[in-house]
Amino acid sequence: MKDEKNNKSNLAIQDEAEAQTTETGADQKSIRPIAYVRPVSKEELAEQLPDDAPEGPYFAVHDEEGRPLALFTDQETAFVAAKVHQYSPVHVH
Repeated sequence: MKDEKNNKSNLAIQDEAEAQTTETGADQKSIRPIAYVRPVSKEELAEQLPDDAPEGPYFAVHDEEGRPLALFTDQETAFVAAKVHQYSPVHVH
């Protein structure tokens, strides 16, 4: 009987905690902003790169508003860096 009361009490506490989480929007913490990763050529970056920069390819990372965040020489690093900085990367052609 005592265990049954404890179980009901624990369930009530869990339900209340879940309701508070939903009300405060804390469950939305897992939603990350999108980062767009797209290949760019050396020609597109002519003004930003030194003359002796490698031919590429390069991969630009932009936020949802299109603002540039970073530039990488390989796609995998671009995706990993976006994830490390709390973005959800997607590939753009």
